[in-house]
Amino acid sequence: NFTLSQNYPNPTSDTTSIAVTLNNPDNINLKVISLTGQLVYEASKGNASIGTHKMDIDASILSSGVYFYTVSVGDKSITKKMIVD
Repeated sequence: NFTLSQNYPNPTSDTTSIAVTLNNPDNINLKVISLTGQLVYEASKGNASIGTHKMDIDASILSSGVYFYTVSVGDKSITKKMIVD
């Protein structure tokens, strides 16, 4: 349905990018969660076409630490780890 790349750069202290590749047009939803389970960032890209889409996160607004980001497309989701310096 879709593939999710590791955020780059990782670790980061400024802006980091996440690439999502869609096999079918759909909505892309991104959530960043702290280790304590708090939602700290959320973004969406509606009506995204087939292909690769880059989503940027301003990591400078986050405290140093480990976070998890989840990308959901349709009824599928993938979660990966991100480190902020």
